[in-house]
Amino acid sequence: MMSRKEYKIGRISELTGLTSEALRYYEHEGIVSPKKSSTSGYRMYSAWDLHILIRTRAYRRYGFTLAEIVRALDQMDVSEITELLHDKEIELKHSIEEQLLLLEQMQHDRLAIIDANTNIGKYRIENSPALHLIETQESYDIMDSKLDLYRTWINMVPFASSGGIFEAINGNKLRYGLIVEDDSICDPRDALFIDTISIPAKKCLTTFFRSGSEKELCIDMFKPAFEFMENKGLKLTGDPFARAVLMTRDDRGEYHSLYQGWVPFEGDCEYCSPPPPPKTKGSATAPSCIDPNAIRFPKTEDHIE
Repeated sequence: MMSRKEYKIGRISELTGLTSEALRYYEHEGIVSPKKSSTSGYRMYSAWDLHILIRTRAYRRYGFTLAEIVRALDQMDVSEITELLHDKEIELKHSIEEQLLLLEQMQHDRLAIIDANTNIGKYRIENSPALHLIETQESYDIMDSKLDLYRTWINMVPFASSGGIFEAINGNKLRYGLIVEDDSICDPRDALFIDTISIPAKKCLTTFFRSGSEKELCIDMFKPAFEFMENKGLKLTGDPFARAVLMTRDDRGEYHSLYQGWVPFEGDCEYCSPPPPPKTKGSATAPSCIDPNAIRFPKTEDHIE
């Protein structure tokens, strides 16, 4: 029988990009079984071991768990391996859909930041998006009664963002928490929206303002918009509402926020400057909404590679 060349762990590590620690871990889990030199005690790998590691990397990138890789390499028959691969196809498809939704939301957020930062002190008239708000705070204190629902809504971030309703018609209260566009959610009648506030789409004056730990949120944020409406003969018809598009912290530890706000009104006004940024939601390549019950997040399982 022709002798076969063997390789030390350093060479295999160099070829595969796996650390020596990872290679020893794979050995411990039974994925590879390098021989040990009788003279030096070094682990010696064959070309077979290398190609098993290459196959292992393929399975890893398909999303196999370590246990599934061991099963796949341990005499799994063809029907079992093809069934497992089919399951991973479905998982990967769902992951791609989620990533496309995240890409759309990222583009949406980027344009919203540019829009708000550029147009502070300016106004335009447009229909607001239909929204839902979960009120989670009394002033800056989190409501204990909303903790479970709040936790679930936080799982919808970045599709949900910080925001609130500013009472102006009856009272002077800020209802603050998390806000989400109905168009982003497949079924706004879902149980996640029980005990939340619905904000229907309506004709509004869109405005932009800054807030922060030195300039706390209140109805006065809309004072310039109210003055503009008065000058234009427009009548307030509902409570203003807003969502944060950017939050930062300076070197003094002070927090700063940039908000997009909407003020419901009635009346005639042709003022529309500047135009809104182009829409990115609902592209031909991505799903148009998310199912809150199906949202998945990256696993914290250690990845040896």
